[in-house]
Amino acid sequence: MTDGHIFALFSAQNIIQTGTNTIFELRDQDLWTRIVRVLRLNSGECVILFDHNNNVLIELLPVTFERKGIITGYIKNISKNHVLTPEINLYACLLKKEAFEEVAYVGAQMGVTSITPVLSEKIQRKWGGERELERLGKIMIAACEQSKNFVLPIINKPISFDTLIAQKLDQEFFNIVFDHAGQSLNIIIKSLSETKSKINLLFGPEGGFSQSELDQLKNLKIYWCALTPTILRAREAIVLGVGVVRSITWQDSF
Repeated sequence: MTDGHIFALFSAQNIIQTGTNTIFELRDQDLWTRIVRVLRLNSGECVILFDHNNNVLIELLPVTFERKGIITGYIKNISKNHVLTPEINLYACLLKKEAFEEVAYVGAQMGVTSITPVLSEKIQRKWGGERELERLGKIMIAACEQSKNFVLPIINKPISFDTLIAQKLDQEFFNIVFDHAGQSLNIIIKSLSETKSKINLLFGPEGGFSQSELDQLKNLKIYWCALTPTILRAREAIVLGVGVVRSITWQDSF
């Protein structure tokens, strides 16, 4: 690989065409514009392109800059996208639009497996439908490009709190609910660091869960965790909570 920063860009197309040490060619006007017009890369510089399954490091050839819309390069390396373990599923009660977009970005950046908005009693807005789902998908792509996490999280449609309780908080998972009245993170770190289970993380809305929701949660096998001795805003709790859990449980299998 070359010295310096190498940009990573997502392709909706299948990028694997040939093997290492061969010529790569991809017709994609949007990607070509980003490489040539936006990032202003030059012949001889490298870029990583990734799709849903693979990533490829290519050295851009002069012909890329001579033919509009066609990316041509010398393949220096091809890899399967590395799935981070353990699986972390993020269930976040729907926040205001800007705050939830930040949640989607951070979740993708830190390698969560899926993000599911939860419609609890205290949410303060309506879900934006397919348009919001599409926008969140684009935000997660940008986060994966920045972080070089080549596996895009699944972004699910919202579910009700009752559905979450009935179907989603699988008791075979390591389930954590973040709440300011919970135990200190120090108390559950040992169990968390040793778990081989998949992990579900649940965060409430601004103002917290309603009493009836808290009562339902208390009937399940869940760890209650307070991240700090102070009360955090929901978006800040999610950033901190996801980061801590990923850091503690990260299994280096590269």
